Amino acid sequence: KQAYNMLSCLKSWRLLTGMRGRGSLDIDGLADAIVKISQMMTECRTVATIDLNPVLVGRDRIVVADAKVIIR
Repeated sequence: KQAYNMLSCLKSWRLLTGMRGRGSLDIDGLADAIVKISQMMTECRTVATIDLNPVLVGRDRIVVADAKVIIR
C-alpha cells in the first residue's frame, strides 16, 4: 500500500495508469519491486546503496536496464 501511495505522488503517475487511450502499465510489478528492494536493503546490512537506472515499466513486466550496488 505504501509503495502505491509513493507511486501515485509521481508526476508520471498518469503515464503509469494509462492516458490518451493507452492501457495502464505494470503498476503492481513496480510496487512489488519497490517493496522487495526495500526489504533487501533492510535485511542485507552489507548493502549500502542501490541505484537502478533506468527502470523500464511495460504493460506486463518491469526491466531494470542497469543496476549499481555499493557494498559496505
